[in-house]
Amino acid sequence: MTLTQDQKDQAMVAVRESFRKRGGIAAVRAEMDQFHDLNMRVVAEFPALRKIYPNQWVCMDMKEILVVGASQEEVLDEVQRRNIDISGAIVEYIDDEDTVLIL
Repeated sequence: MTLTQDQKDQAMVAVRESFRKRGGIAAVRAEMDQFHDLNMRVVAEFPALRKIYPNQWVCMDMKEILVVGASQEEVLDEVQRRNIDISGAIVEYIDDEDTVLIL
């Protein structure tokens, strides 16, 4: 599919507006860095998490485990019930078995 110049221009306007709403390119970059750091925390702590929370869903930020539950819905319901701001958090399933991905 080839985009017309008008479609490309509209897409760039939408991207610029999205970045503006999120505080600019530096703010978007900071969000991406934070998400990366959270993912690296999950990777680094996964063996310990697997021992403590096998087959559970966890919501965690850079400081602590915020909520643990048997399902993603249970975790998100508890987050909402406790009015927890998870803008700087990640929700991850802690599988007790290694998963092989074929890409």
